Amino acid sequence: EARRQRERTRPPPLKLPSLSLSPAPFFSQRKHPSLFPPPSPSWSHSHSMRWSIFLFAPNLVGYARIALMFAAFAWARSRWDLAAVCYLVSALLDAVDGLLARMLNQSSRFGAVLDMIADRAATSGLCAILCALYPEHVCFFASTIAIDVMSHFARVVSS
Repeated sequence: EARRQRERTRPPPLKLPSLSLSPAPFFSQRKHPSLFPPPSPSWSHSHSMRWSIFLFAPNLVGYARIALMFAAFAWARSRWDLAAVCYLVSALLDAVDGLLARMLNQSSRFGAVLDMIADRAATSGLCAILCALYPEHVCFFASTIAIDVMSHFARVVSS
C-alpha cells in the first residue's frame, strides 16, 4: 500500500527539450498569443522576410550592444572611463531592445538568442576584465561567470 502511495505522488519524469542544429527555429516568431499575434502564412514562408529578421530594430540594437561591449573591453585597461560609459550604454540598450521588440511586434527567436548571448558576453567579459585587474579575487569572479551561465542554462532548459 505504501508503495502505491509513493508511485501516485511521484512527480512525472523530466522531459528535456531536444537540441536541434537546424537554424530554422531562429527564423520563426515566438508563440505568445496574448502579446504577439501570429504571423500571416505569407510572412512565414517568404524568403526575403526571413532574412529581414536580421534587420529588425531590436536586433540592430543588439548588434550595437555587442559592438559597445567589444569597445568597452578593448579600452578597459587604457581608458577605464570610456570603457565604463560603453558598458553602461550597452546595459541600457538591453532594456531598449526588449521595449522595441514589443512595441514594433518584432520579437523573434533569433532576437531572443542574440539578447541572451549579449547578456552572457557582457557578464563574462566584465568578470574577465575584473579578474585581470584584481587577480586576488579570481575565484569570486570565475564563480560569478559560472553561476550566471549555469542559472541561465537551467532557465532555458526548464522553459
